[in-house]
Amino acid sequence: MEDLNIKTIRFPVETDNKLIKMADKFGRSKINLFKQMVDYFYRTKKDPLDVNDELLKNTIIKGHQNLTGFIKTQEQTLLIPMKLDVDRMIGSQIKILDCFNKQILEHNQHSSQQQTDLIKQINQMLQAKEQLKTKFIYLLDGYIKASMTLSAKEKEELLKRTREQVKLL
Repeated sequence: MEDLNIKTIRFPVETDNKLIKMADKFGRSKINLFKQMVDYFYRTKKDPLDVNDELLKNTIIKGHQNLTGFIKTQEQTLLIPMKLDVDRMIGSQIKILDCFNKQILEHNQHSSQQQTDLIKQINQMLQAKEQLKTKFIYLLDGYIKASMTLSAKEKEELLKRTREQVKLL
């Protein structure tokens, strides 16, 4: 079996102590941790001297700019037109409600006037009926009083005149 570990790196004891602490913390051997660190920097293309991680910042900023651009596009193509449509719809509904309320109010006023007129007509008819009853009772009383002292032929004549008077009512 061939040994693949043919290279050596020399580094200070202080760095070795840090490597040992990290390996213990992550539960790996020093050589595995070292290989993983090299792979990490190779894949991410990060510079180990870049403590602030400018590449990550630039990636986040670019993602933020993309997201902001997407939101602005959605705002322009969807949200603003939707808001304008909703505002127009609300305005139309307000006009419809105003018209409806106006028509209902006019109808109610017209109906109220018709009811008032109808009530007046009914009252007039009731008064006319009462007057008619009063006149009829007056004629009936006159007939009864007059018929008490008359002969049969005179009663017949009185009855005929009374009927004519009732017809005139």
